[in-house]
Amino acid sequence: FRKRKGTITFGRDHHELVGGGRIKEKTDSVDGKGHDTLYSERAAVTGATNAVDNTLSQGNTLREQLENQRAMFSSMMARMESVSGSMPSISKLINQIKHKKRREVLVLGLTVAVLVVITIFWKIL
Repeated sequence: FRKRKGTITFGRDHHELVGGGRIKEKTDSVDGKGHDTLYSERAAVTGATNAVDNTLSQGNTLREQLENQRAMFSSMMARMESVSGSMPSISKLINQIKHKKRREVLVLGLTVAVLVVITIFWKIL
């Protein structure tokens, strides 16, 4: 009995999803509604594909720009290091900047860690 009930339920669901089976297909093809539905679905899929293509294109452009920026900063650091070797005062200034950067990263990391711990305790209690 359960197998029959499952088969009937499956058939009913299939009928609702497909839209009436073969008889519906024949009437749709005569009216042209089936083709309109297919065209609208194709247009929706094409629109979604175009949106994904645009998003991927923007991502690739952004990646290229970031790579160019990284290369530019690397060349600037190489020039700064070559200049710092010839002038000790510039070398001292560069070292101070590096220490300040490390300190800022450490403070930021500790702040984030404390906030995460507070959030975890807040959720537990």
